[in-house]
Amino acid sequence: METLIVGDVHLRTEWVLPAIDDVLAGHPAVGRVVFTGDFCDEWNARPQTMRDGICTLVRWVEARRSQGLSVDLVFGNHDFQYLLGEQGPGTHMTLIPFVREMLFPLGLRMAHVVDGFLVTHAGLTGIWANEYLSRPAMAEEAAHQLNAMLDEGSLRTLYKLHACGRGRGGREVPGPLWADRQELIRDPYPAFNQIVGHSPLRRITRERVFAKGSDGTRRAVVLWFCDTFSRLPNGRAIGNGSMLLMANGKGVPVP
Repeated sequence: METLIVGDVHLRTEWVLPAIDDVLAGHPAVGRVVFTGDFCDEWNARPQTMRDGICTLVRWVEARRSQGLSVDLVFGNHDFQYLLGEQGPGTHMTLIPFVREMLFPLGLRMAHVVDGFLVTHAGLTGIWANEYLSRPAMAEEAAHQLNAMLDEGSLRTLYKLHACGRGRGGREVPGPLWADRQELIRDPYPAFNQIVGHSPLRRITRERVFAKGSDGTRRAVVLWFCDTFSRLPNGRAIGNGSMLLMANGKGVPVP
């Protein structure tokens, strides 16, 4: 089974979802779609735009699941603000109940695994993992621990997941919702490869970097960056809207 990875949607469901359907039609072996988060909020988006975008996404996910397609979603930092119930970049505070009622029942998680790659919104840095996780040796172990933190649900634990480093204006260690691309490249968790969104790029990008393990050894890891749908405040597209097709542990960008 092949898996299609889709970057940050940010309410652009009216053209992102038909684009996904086009890719699915051309790749019948795809049995799973994984979204990297940030379904909520967009520059200058009005509340009705938010409602329309979320409702369109919900209908699409429910319809594709009913057709047998596996659809998995991870939390983005924008989505997480509605879980916390706190103001963040672009948060529509009046729509917190709406997002919780409509979006969250789709089953958003902190992490999923695709072909041995850990999929989170922003990535698992070594410094954050060493502080908050129990040294997972595989992506499945890391996903289990991250999702267990989400399910535990206390504000103290949720704030750990929400940690923001200097790369995005914070003062904490860069966590899986906020780690900037350069923060992840400089300090990826060394035990496995990763797939992320969060950092807008012109095209799907693959980075092969060396990470230092707790025993001092260096290991090459692969990082895929998939946020190609984001736009500037003036509405101009940053990326080309490509998606990542994963098959047998290998990734191929598709338009």
